[in-house]
Amino acid sequence: MIASRLVGLIDYFRRKGGIEFAFSTLGSGVFALSLSIFFLFAARSLPVDVFGAFSTCYAIASSLGVFVAFGYPQSILTADVGRMHEFSRDIYRLQFLLAMFLIACVCIMALIFRYSVFTILPLCFGAFCQALSNTWQSVFRVTNKHSIDGVIRALFKSMLIVLSAVTLFVGDVSASYFVFIFCAVNMFELVVSWFCVRRIIKFRDSAFSFRRIISEFVCGLPYLSDIYMQRLIGTFDIIFVGLLTSSREVGLYAIAQKFFQMAFVFAEPLRNTQVPRLVNAVGEGRSFRSVFWQVAKMVAVAAALGSIFLFFASIRRFLGFVGSDYADASEIILLFAFVVPLRYFASILDFALLARGLVKLRIYANFCASGVYVIVGLYLITSYGAIGGVMSVWAFCLAMVILLVSCVVLKLPDVGFLRRPTPADKDG
Repeated sequence: MIASRLVGLIDYFRRKGGIEFAFSTLGSGVFALSLSIFFLFAARSLPVDVFGAFSTCYAIASSLGVFVAFGYPQSILTADVGRMHEFSRDIYRLQFLLAMFLIACVCIMALIFRYSVFTILPLCFGAFCQALSNTWQSVFRVTNKHSIDGVIRALFKSMLIVLSAVTLFVGDVSASYFVFIFCAVNMFELVVSWFCVRRIIKFRDSAFSFRRIISEFVCGLPYLSDIYMQRLIGTFDIIFVGLLTSSREVGLYAIAQKFFQMAFVFAEPLRNTQVPRLVNAVGEGRSFRSVFWQVAKMVAVAAALGSIFLFFASIRRFLGFVGSDYADASEIILLFAFVVPLRYFASILDFALLARGLVKLRIYANFCASGVYVIVGLYLITSYGAIGGVMSVWAFCLAMVILLVSCVVLKLPDVGFLRRPTPADKDG
């Protein structure tokens, strides 16, 4: 009897996407945690001002790395599984050309920000490898091979954690060590991901055509602009704070931002597993409203767990692991705890629009909310430093929620956002 109950429970989770979600959570969770832990060890080994400069360099490199990825993770996520074999080699040809172009841009930005080119360039290489790996791993997600995706990401990001933890047993470590291990781990992950994808997709051979690559570039601009504005929190906000405040303020804000990213660890696995589920709900004739509210419950639980985690992380004794110099980040982390529910609430609305192919609405919402962040941030960050940065993020998330709610109510009335689903709406 117990065995039959266990089999029934496993089958229930399988039908609800639980097994896929578990593997996606494994990969995405280790991915987010590894980067956060990587920066925690870097903060432990580096002075606050040096860590602030290092975080700004990484944010610049990461933003350019997203440009190379070019939004393909999102376009692949909503693609038809049956047409995977039609993916052209122009995809990675375009990404290679973008990488070469951005190397020159990086050197120019390094001169503007007065950072060492020898620090930013290796970080850009690692960020490029990380972005390209994410592109190819999206193929595993859309084809429901989350086990491959989860194992690859968990394996290599665990290596990053282990190599970062070495600093506990070694003396003083410079920023160059963290740059080296970041580049090495992401390079090997890219190679393994590429060879695994080659076993799933038979890319369509095509002669090199610069005109066709430009056409591919233009068609992908909506996804690119969308993913860039989504990276405002976690990447561009650090650059923005770095431009308006001192290196110490950036260091305090960056360490709080990493804890915030850890609290938001369930967002990516939810998107990777539940967006295809929402897409399939329409194709299979199921109630989109019922599936939407099921996903909303999962997002609510994730938001509660994230806020609770940040409340504990804001304890000064807990921050003592990082270093006594970072005790002032306690108030910043506590403020981020109130941002988590808004961020997760915006994500469930974003899932609905993404699943229904309403990319332009998402772009408009992100663009307007980004404008709110810049306008509000110019005053708050210059006046209150790192705390003003958190307040600006809160204003951004609030604007996102208001705009996305408006989009969902106007364009997706079948979601039933203004009323709960009735029994007739539920799955057969």
